Amino acid sequence: MTLIQATTPEHRALWDELLRSHPAGSGYLLSWYLEHQRLPRTEVEIWLFVRDGKAAAGAVLYCYSLPGGARICQVPSGPIARAGQHKCLGELVAAIRARATELGATLLQFEAFEPEVRDVLRDTFAGADVRDEPIWKMYHPTLWREYRVMLEGKTSETLLASFDTSTRRHLREAAKSDVDIRTITEDGDVATAYALWNAGAARTRYTIRTAENFQSLIRAMWRHDGGVLLVSYVEGQAAAFVHSVFHGQGSVYISGAHRPEVSSTFGARVLQYRAMCLALERGIRWYSLGGPATGGIREFKERFRPVLVDNMRFVTVLLKPLRAKLLKSIIGRTSWMHAAKRWVARKAK
Repeated sequence: MTLIQATTPEHRALWDELLRSHPAGSGYLLSWYLEHQRLPRTEVEIWLFVRDGKAAAGAVLYCYSLPGGARICQVPSGPIARAGQHKCLGELVAAIRARATELGATLLQFEAFEPEVRDVLRDTFAGADVRDEPIWKMYHPTLWREYRVMLEGKTSETLLASFDTSTRRHLREAAKSDVDIRTITEDGDVATAYALWNAGAARTRYTIRTAENFQSLIRAMWRHDGGVLLVSYVEGQAAAFVHSVFHGQGSVYISGAHRPEVSSTFGARVLQYRAMCLALERGIRWYSLGGPATGGIREFKERFRPVLVDNMRFVTVLLKPLRAKLLKSIIGRTSWMHAAKRWVARKAK
């Protein structure tokens, strides 16, 4: 068995195949998606154990360079291993620790991993300064908690019947109205979706990808047949868009927005249902609506009657304990978090 860093298209393809076949695989960790991460001063690496031409186990390693010289390493939703290959996870974790140490990281944080991985991490880090909590909270590439609409064993009709009364009514009304749903397949139409997203971001003061980055991400998705971009039109006006990514076991809602003056959430509900149906046609088991959120967004998601999946599992290794404790006291302050997010927003544009 050979440990490699996936830097070639062939090696990245091995990682993507493992990710798609694994129950804990995340669309956010597909290699082509990672290539479009937009955080400044951030490096992303993929590490694999390869056996007989296949990835036996692997993990994604994020490394953030903070002002002042500190570095944070993070492994989201991993490591993962193919069935029957879990014995190599300890070696993989040890190799990741060595890599984080080589990078000069203050701490190494594993998060949102499978329950059985916790014992591997504890055994590997026996004697080290370890915390069962996240110290780095500014950015997490995957989902700590998520709402999933279960698709397995359903048809489009039984899926519709599983939603709440209001959503079923709206979707049936939409089917009888002039709501037009378009699957975007050309560059020129991507701008329409981005304009909706940009307008929504302006209303909520949310930082989004640049237009160029979004366009490039969608092109990569098309090349890999890895998802769908949908736009709804009401009375000829663009009303909402939804972008979702397929990753084998599941499909995840990546981004979306709607124009309240055109359709309130009417167009958005139709698009989410269409995205779920497209996933259903591929035999995908579940559709993730993302994190639970709060307020109106949470209420909107709950109308689809999702299941809450809790991935709140953490193991943080303090590679430089004194510096890590000082860093924790600083980044735990609300004022620092707000200042850091403003800095990232400026750099990401």
